[in-house]
Amino acid sequence: MSVEVEEGTWVLSSPSGPLSTSGSSAPWIVGDSTGQHGIDFIVPDHYGELVLLDHDQQMEKAYPMINFPPSWLHVTDEAVYVGRVGDGALPWSIIGRVDRLTLDEGFYMFRTSTEDYDYWADSWTFAPDSDLSRMVVTGDPASDQFDEAQSWIGPVFVNVEELENLFVGVSTEFDFDGGYLFYGENGVVALNYDGRLQVVSREPAAYAVAVDNLVLAQQPDRLGDSAIYPPWRGWMVDVYGLDTGPWLIGVSNIQLRLWDARVIDGKPVALMTTTKWQDLETYEDIVLVDLRPEPSDDVGTMFTKVGRVGSYENLVDNAQFGGDLILTSTTEAGLEARTLTGDVVWSTEIEADRSSFVVVDSEVWVLTPGFEETTFDPLLEVHRRDLVTGQQVASPTIVRVQWPFAGGFCHRPDWNGERLVCDETYGPPFTLDVKTGEVEQILHPAGQHQAGVTALPQS
Repeated sequence: MSVEVEEGTWVLSSPSGPLSTSGSSAPWIVGDSTGQHGIDFIVPDHYGELVLLDHDQQMEKAYPMINFPPSWLHVTDEAVYVGRVGDGALPWSIIGRVDRLTLDEGFYMFRTSTEDYDYWADSWTFAPDSDLSRMVVTGDPASDQFDEAQSWIGPVFVNVEELENLFVGVSTEFDFDGGYLFYGENGVVALNYDGRLQVVSREPAAYAVAVDNLVLAQQPDRLGDSAIYPPWRGWMVDVYGLDTGPWLIGVSNIQLRLWDARVIDGKPVALMTTTKWQDLETYEDIVLVDLRPEPSDDVGTMFTKVGRVGSYENLVDNAQFGGDLILTSTTEAGLEARTLTGDVVWSTEIEADRSSFVVVDSEVWVLTPGFEETTFDPLLEVHRRDLVTGQQVASPTIVRVQWPFAGGFCHRPDWNGERLVCDETYGPPFTLDVKTGEVEQILHPAGQHQAGVTALPQS
């Protein structure tokens, strides 16, 4: 299967003929069967390549597709698209795009929940949208927006516009009206309640929040296993959705930690903490960051210091806006509420290393996980306090969480107006009805169960 174009001929290639090493203990493979699949050996039936031949029919470049032998090919004026439609033997699908000018490639995988693969290229990633049928269909398409591709598995049709959106369709403007913001190793994606999907960024993010049609994403720690606390947090924060393009917020020798964002006096403001190491001591301060500064503003004026909140081994576990207050939790001070200028209004003891909290309308709920003593069913103890005074407004509620995988724990909780939005970090995110204990898993559009989630703002 091939397409001849100006730069040469694009070919789908697969192994043929007797390839195994004579006397090999595994005659169905090529290479060292004692090594790692994809690096030391391949399985010919599970291997193919997209190849560019020059005008002398010499190989100019090849794109190996281990575990994904390609089954279709489509060439446009700008790009070469190649893919595999999953089947019973190799159920995952893939779509690749090669820029015809630069020959740069990108590949997105569409995995199934029933089987794991032991190898894929380091540069490949999982698609932010798992709805493959919007891009590739077998058989007759339901609309005239599809073009027929070359294929050796029967009729295959592709929607070039959707394919372009997949690879280069990162949104630059946002219009949120409720939904979920997913973040993780494969970037940041916004899924609105009305079904609109917007790819915010394909860069890894350790946390993300949205405010005033802007998205803020915490860069992960790229230094690996280091002494930085917490180890999964980076030093900088990206802001997406500005007219001037993405904005990287960073301060020399200071670690920024993103917690929340809201509109104050008509302008979007981020709640962050800055961690600084000085004279062998660690200090953490609360800062407010103006997300839409005036062009004439000095960088220093964008940051408003609220006050010192943490120190070494007593850094902030969680922080949120609540009305005109800022709430923080630390191991030593417990839960504190302070004004936007830094005055502490009230405080109460909580198990900061075990409990979490969330602002719900005019209250703050302290959430403590646990298990029923005899059945070990997951429980969530909810303490409701008045947001302004900190006084308890009701007796503690014990919620029997009706989903064993939830573990009763609600990490970095959020509120979507009706239910708790819980990010487990080590499991799929879910929403929780505090009255009934009913749990609903929040499905990432690409099926990434480990992605974190926060609630999108509603107009």
